[in-house]
Amino acid sequence: MPSRTLHYSLIPRMISAAVFEPLYRSLPVFLLVLAVGFLSACSSDSNGGGNSGPAVEITDIVEGTGRAVFFGQTLITTFEGRLPDGTVFHSSELNGEDLTFTLGVGQGLRGWDEGLQGMLEGGTRRLVIPPEKGFGDEEFCIADGGCVPPNTVVTYDFTVKEIFDTVKITQTEPGEGRTAEFGDIVFMDFFGFCTSGGPPPFCSEGELFDASNLAGGDFFFTIGGGTVIPGFEQGVLGMQVGSSRSLLIPPNLAYGGSGVRNLIPPWQVIRFEVTLKEIVKPGE
Repeated sequence: MPSRTLHYSLIPRMISAAVFEPLYRSLPVFLLVLAVGFLSACSSDSNGGGNSGPAVEITDIVEGTGRAVFFGQTLITTFEGRLPDGTVFHSSELNGEDLTFTLGVGQGLRGWDEGLQGMLEGGTRRLVIPPEKGFGDEEFCIADGGCVPPNTVVTYDFTVKEIFDTVKITQTEPGEGRTAEFGDIVFMDFFGFCTSGGPPPFCSEGELFDASNLAGGDFFFTIGGGTVIPGFEQGVLGMQVGSSRSLLIPPNLAYGGSGVRNLIPPWQVIRFEVTLKEIVKPGE
């Protein structure tokens, strides 16, 4: 058996959805949202966390039929944000993609965290957010959107399309022959990328944070051995030799609220491009 190359970023972490990263709780709202690569501020909002202060007004427009949303879950959503005069200043349509974020960990407005918990997958909810839980008392501008004047009440309509807690697998190249099963030793090529990134020193949006060829040597592991993060292991299961997959892994199956120090932010969705080179069955 060849020597194994250790890839620190693939080592499993102990994850608890109840423990939220202190770094993110201590930053102003505009930096929290910037850390997921979605908003960019013209000025900061110094409001703290928690549910104190004026309440968010909540109206369910469409009742969902799926699972209930709670803190620590990663959501795939569409949304529209409006000023009091009805002007749309912020939306997933303007951004050109769905918004994926983890609820209750500071990746969006305080009003989102307060107002979205408890709604059901597939539902649409309207949030009327006071400035204390929105954009605060200074002008705030959105990348690919408009600006919010100081002390403005904003309205958001959110649709929760999905609670993202399983690996999304896309087959990019077919394989042939043996199929990877529990207990197999698999030899892989891989490239790992941050999807949204965070503030320095963390990886930025789309940045490569690890690859099988960076340290030299072969990369291999035993499926079911618990030596790599759960989402990587699950995403490789069932691959054939020579095949390639793209794996989109939610935080609960990656690094959760801990992240990887100075590399991967807490609550980061990550993407791996993987190719299965060889399978060694137990006892061979």
